[in-house]
Amino acid sequence: MTKPLTSKEMMEYWHYSKQTFRRRRRECEQTPYRDAILQDGPRKIYVNNDRWAEFIKYRTRKYYEKMYGLDDLRNSKQFA
Repeated sequence: MTKPLTSKEMMEYWHYSKQTFRRRRRECEQTPYRDAILQDGPRKIYVNNDRWAEFIKYRTRKYYEKMYGLDDLRNSKQFA
C-alpha cells in the first residue's frame, strides 16, 4: 500500500477543485470503495490513492452503464 495522501495532495494529484473533491468524496462514501477515505477526526482526511483509482474506474463503468446501457463499452458490438 502506498502512503495515504492528504486532501490537499489529493486535489493536486487528480487536479480537483475543493468542491469537486468534496462531491467525489461524498459519492465514494456511498459505494463499496468507501475505504479509500480515511477520516482522522472531523477535519483530517487522508485518501488511499490506489483504492481511489479503483473507485474512479467503478465510477466510469457506472457512467457507461447509465449513458449507453452497456456493461463495458470496449466489448460492445455496437462500437466494435
